[in-house]
Amino acid sequence: MSVNDAIAALPAYKSLTSFIKAENKKALEDTVSEFKDLAKKSESQIEDFLWDTYNAIFAVAKQTSPENQTPLVDLLQRLRGSTVTASDGQPLKLNSQVVWKDLPTFGWVARDLWNFGEYTHLMQQANMPSKYRCLVPENSPQLTHPDAFDTSASAEEKASWINLSAFAAQLTARADLTNPQDPFDFSLYGLWALRSAFEEEQAADAAEGQTIATRLAYQWTVHAKDALYKLSTKSRDFEGKSGKPGSKFADREWKGLNEERWQSWIDGFAAVSQSTSDKEVSALAKEAAEKMKSK
Repeated sequence: MSVNDAIAALPAYKSLTSFIKAENKKALEDTVSEFKDLAKKSESQIEDFLWDTYNAIFAVAKQTSPENQTPLVDLLQRLRGSTVTASDGQPLKLNSQVVWKDLPTFGWVARDLWNFGEYTHLMQQANMPSKYRCLVPENSPQLTHPDAFDTSASAEEKASWINLSAFAAQLTARADLTNPQDPFDFSLYGLWALRSAFEEEQAADAAEGQTIATRLAYQWTVHAKDALYKLSTKSRDFEGKSGKPGSKFADREWKGLNEERWQSWIDGFAAVSQSTSDKEVSALAKEAAEKMKSK
C-alpha cells in the first residue's frame, strides 16, 4: 500500500524500508542505533518525532505481509531494551515515559489508525496532549476495528488491514500480559476483530464482508491465540463499552475477554467454515477453530 509523501520523506521510514529488505542481525543493531540517534537529535521536539516515527512503523507494517513482519517486531522489542540519554544526562522521557523503553504515545498512534469513525470517546485520555484529544460528547461512536463490511474498500486497503492486524497480533504475543498498560498489548484490537467477524448481525448479501472479517480475525488466532486465550481465562475486562458484545449477543454482560466469548468465537469460525463458498476462507476458518479448541 502506498504511503503519503510526508511519511515517505521521514528518515525513520527510509531506514525501516531498508531494514525490512536487509533481514540480518547487523541491520537490526544498526537501525536501533540510528533510531536512538534520531530521538536524541529530536529531544526538543520529541513528541512530534515519536508521533511521526510510529506512523512510519505502522506504514511499513501495512505494506508488509504477516509472514515477513518478524524483523519489524524484533526491532520494536530491541528498541524497548534501549534507552536514549537526554542532554541533562538522564533518560529522555515524554510524559514520564522513557524513550524507547516505554514507547511513549505508541498506543495513541495505533488508536488513531483504528479510528475509522469521526469521533471516539476512548481518545479522551486525561494525560493525552490536547493536540491528540478528541473533545466529543460522551455518547459519541466507539473506536472500532476497520470496517470489513465496507463495500467501497479497495483490495489494497483490505490487504493493509490484514497486515496491520497481523502486526498488532504479533506484538500482543510478546506483551507482558500482567500489565494492561504494556505498549505491546493490543488484545482489545483482537477482540474487535473477532467481534466484527462473529458477533454482529449482517445483511444477507454481506458475504464479501464476512470473508475479509474472517481473514482479519484469523490473524489473531495465528499470531496471538495463546495470549488471547490466557486473558480469556482471566476474564480481562476493558474500560467503558470498548469490550461490549456485538448485536448477536446483546443480552450478554461481556466487557472484554472471557471463556464463554472464546467459545462463541470457536463456534463462529466453525460456522463460517461450513457456510462460505470461498474454499480458502473455509479452510482458514476450520484451522482457526481447531487452533482455538486446542488452547
